[in-house]
Amino acid sequence: MVSNYAPVDIELSLHAISGPSKILELGKSIDDFVNKWSKNPFLLGGFTSQFMKSSRSRGWTPFVLVVKADKKIIGIAPLVIKKQLGMRFAEFFPSWWFSPDFVVDDQYREACMGYVVEYLFQSLNCVFARFYFPSESSNLETLEQQCKVHGIKFSATNQFGHCILPVECTWNEFQEKKGRRRIIRQIERKLNRIGPWKIEYVENAGNRQDVLEKILAVERMSWKESWRNGMQITADEELLMTLEGSQIIAKTTTDFKCSVWFLEINRETVAYTFVIKYKGTAFITKTTYDNRYRKFYVGKYIMNMTIRDLFNEGQIKNIDFMTELPFMSFWTSLSLSHVRVLMYKSNMVSLAEQLLSNTFMSKAFPYVLGKLSL
Repeated sequence: MVSNYAPVDIELSLHAISGPSKILELGKSIDDFVNKWSKNPFLLGGFTSQFMKSSRSRGWTPFVLVVKADKKIIGIAPLVIKKQLGMRFAEFFPSWWFSPDFVVDDQYREACMGYVVEYLFQSLNCVFARFYFPSESSNLETLEQQCKVHGIKFSATNQFGHCILPVECTWNEFQEKKGRRRIIRQIERKLNRIGPWKIEYVENAGNRQDVLEKILAVERMSWKESWRNGMQITADEELLMTLEGSQIIAKTTTDFKCSVWFLEINRETVAYTFVIKYKGTAFITKTTYDNRYRKFYVGKYIMNMTIRDLFNEGQIKNIDFMTELPFMSFWTSLSLSHVRVLMYKSNMVSLAEQLLSNTFMSKAFPYVLGKLSL
């Protein structure tokens, strides 16, 4: 597909890549572009290929729109579509808690947003699209403008926050606030009564089989296992995808690390926190604990030790918890929202929303999480 958004001396073209293996083949060019224009590691090719596989297994058709100017990438859009009752719907992949967005060269933002709208509602004939953007996205205003140009209705509301902890002081200064030091010492005294315990830290964890086995052992003993059994889910596919994607990316991207903190009691691993570090931000990607140790607050403790080490590392400027759950208030009150954008052709949004609630990824998991504490 070739269009005329660009100046006459520049040729713009649009390419839809639908195969995970093709994403990996183009990995360096995609990753170079994402590294330049985004601070979100989950848009790098290694993760994108994994998320595409997951989308396919759930009946979606994933693809990455790549916009080029004179054969140079100027925009990337990770999208999935599904057909229901003869109508096509579109949204982002990955899921909203990974803060997906369009990655765009600033000088071509209008052209890229115009392409997305044209492709979805003209080439693919979608009737409805729903996107969850990070509130700080630079694309929202331009996307709204392009919807008006193309006669597409547009609405935006704030939903689904994610907690952020800026690293602006020393660890000693931070833990004195709100009595955090006292609370953590109380937890340590409880741990001492159980038996010998220790924290184990593993860097570059994506390619360690022993690390994966420890993580999965904790997962099997966590409250999440009961939830998965109730939902007839055999494994945490998202966790496995994230570990696999981390292993791929770590081989080629220098400003990327994945780390795991384990809490071991009586030589048994009872809690872990998995963190991805990228461009000065630490993303708390996964964490859980053995439910037998719930009353000892082992989840809160391993999280606190993780945050302590991130403070002391000296390289991290922000810690992103990726979701907004009650227990996170122990460390931060700052939450950035996601913006739900609805785009549709006509006044049939109510029907489309009803269909989407049944066909898009279930929102039950975040709400169940919200009822729990570490």
